[in-house]
Amino acid sequence: MVPPITARKAHTAAPEGGGSARSGWLVAAEAAALAAFAVLLTAHAARTLRLLEGPGDAAALAVAALAALLAADLGSGLVHWICDSFFHVTTPLIGPAVIAPFREHHTDPLAITRRGFAEVNSSNCAVMLPPLALACWAAPPAAGSLTGLLGAGFLLFVAPAVLLTNQIHQWAHRAAVPRPVRWAQRRRLILPPAEHARHHEGGATVAYCITTGWLNRPLDRSGLLPALARMARPGRGRFPTLGRA
Repeated sequence: MVPPITARKAHTAAPEGGGSARSGWLVAAEAAALAAFAVLLTAHAARTLRLLEGPGDAAALAVAALAALLAADLGSGLVHWICDSFFHVTTPLIGPAVIAPFREHHTDPLAITRRGFAEVNSSNCAVMLPPLALACWAAPPAAGSLTGLLGAGFLLFVAPAVLLTNQIHQWAHRAAVPRPVRWAQRRRLILPPAEHARHHEGGATVAYCITTGWLNRPLDRSGLLPALARMARPGRGRFPTLGRA
C-alpha cells in the first residue's frame, strides 16, 4: 500500500541485488519497526482474546476479521488508484517520496521481487504502529462490550493485513512462492497473480486492490473510481498517464 522506504528514497537506483547499497541506519530502522510491530500486535492480541466469553463473542470476532480484510483491501485500492492516477513524480514532497515508486512499478513490475521482507513491508508496518501503540496504551474495553470487542478485533486483523499488503503484492509477481502462499492465492484468500495481472494488462485502469483483491471487480463494475477522477479533474481525464510519469 505504501511504497517501501528505500524505493521512496531512490526510486531510480538499481534494485537490491543489482548493485544498490542500503545504509545501516535504514536497515536498523526497518528491523526496529518490525520488532515493535510484533510486540505491540502480540500485546493487543492478548488483550483482545481476554474479551472472549462465549460463542457469540467468537462470531463477533469473525465479523471483525472480515471487515478488517475488506477495509485493508479497499484502502490498498484507493491508495494505489490515487498514486497511479494523480500527481507527478515531480510533485513537491509527495512526488519523489510516494508517487515515483508506484510509477516505477509499471515500468519494472519485477523490481519489487528483488527486495527483501523488511524493505518491502517496513513502511506499511510504520503506518500501523501508532494505532497499535494507542490501543495498547488505552484502557481495555469493558468486559461484555460488543462495540469494544468489534473495535479491538478489527484492529487485531487489519494491522497484519495492512502490514502484509506489499508482501502479498510481491508474491503476486513471483513465479515461485511457498506452498502455503500458493494455497491461499488459489483460494483467493490473498491476491491471486491472475487477478493482479488484470491491473498491468489493463493499462493500470482496473484491479487496484492488492490485499485480497476481493473488491476489484465490484469497484471495476461500479465505475466509481473513474467517476471520482472526473469529479477531481473535470474535463481532463486521467492524469498523468503512466507512460509520462
